[in-house]
Amino acid sequence: MSNASNIKKDTITAKGFAIQVYTEDFRNDYVSL
Repeated sequence: MSNASNIKKDTITAKGFAIQVYTEDFRNDYVSL
């Protein structure tokens, strides 16, 4: 079960990072406009 918990944590972190990157890209595009 420990491995499963670690995988969940990694997945959540990856999603959060992806969201942060998407938000930054959106801000950059908005500033460019």
